[in-house]
Amino acid sequence: GLMTVTEVKTSNNLRFSKIYLSFINNKVESNNLIDLINSNINEYRYYLGKSLELKYVPQIKFYYDNTFEEMEHINSLINKANKNDNI
Repeated sequence: GLMTVTEVKTSNNLRFSKIYLSFINNKVESNNLIDLINSNINEYRYYLGKSLELKYVPQIKFYYDNTFEEMEHINSLINKANKNDNI
């Protein structure tokens, strides 16, 4: 499948970051993927530390962003309501 970073929220002091991910056409449950990604946070922070020019490497945490699925669901409800109005 495809993984997309949809948003990154970083605290004002640059110590903490929340990274929101979205998945398309994945064969594994999205929450399981997030758990798997979060289990490797120390490795990601190591590589971030090598490439960032900051005094501190932020603590990071990954979250599942289900905005796309919610939009699709709302869109299907609107389409269904429009079809019922045309009958």
